Amino acid sequence: LLDRMPAQLVKDMGAEVVVAVDPIGNLACRETPENMISLILRVFDVQDINNTRRLHAERNFIDLWLEPKLGMMNQYAVKDLDFAYDRGYEIGVENVRRIKRLIHPIVGKKK
Repeated sequence: LLDRMPAQLVKDMGAEVVVAVDPIGNLACRETPENMISLILRVFDVQDINNTRRLHAERNFIDLWLEPKLGMMNQYAVKDLDFAYDRGYEIGVENVRRIKRLIHPIVGKKK
């Protein structure tokens, strides 16, 4: 709950490169909440997004930050998991070169 991108934790565990995929993205610009419950959920989402970005911008533990294009998907609707998986896969494929550049020096020195 306090950190949905535990980059510092994986660095402390020995990770030399951290590629983070933000599954929520920028919910702040999505549709207007329809009722009080959706408004409260939106407030939590916006707070979480801002806290996560600020935390990692200050600490610089993440080497590559990716945000899949999820459009108007609601993170609380589990019916859209296949859609989210596909968008996550696509952004991974789009960034293969960048990921390889990050890990190549590490893989090369372990041979």
